[in-house]
Amino acid sequence: MECQEFRKAIPEFVNMRLRYDKMAECLSHVKSCPSCRDELEIYFIVERGIKDNEAMNVLRGHSTE
Repeated sequence: MECQEFRKAIPEFVNMRLRYDKMAECLSHVKSCPSCRDELEIYFIVERGIKDNEAMNVLRGHSTE
């Protein structure tokens, strides 16, 4: 798997929406590619921050739309 293909698949990979064979290919790639591991970590951090921000807005009574 090429880095570009992995990076394009990150959202589906994180949400486990890939076929088993594609998921296995992604796992194999990310284990051997420090650059893509970094991209995956950044994706998690950003996604988590967005979810935390949305949750705080709901608690404060602000709309998330």
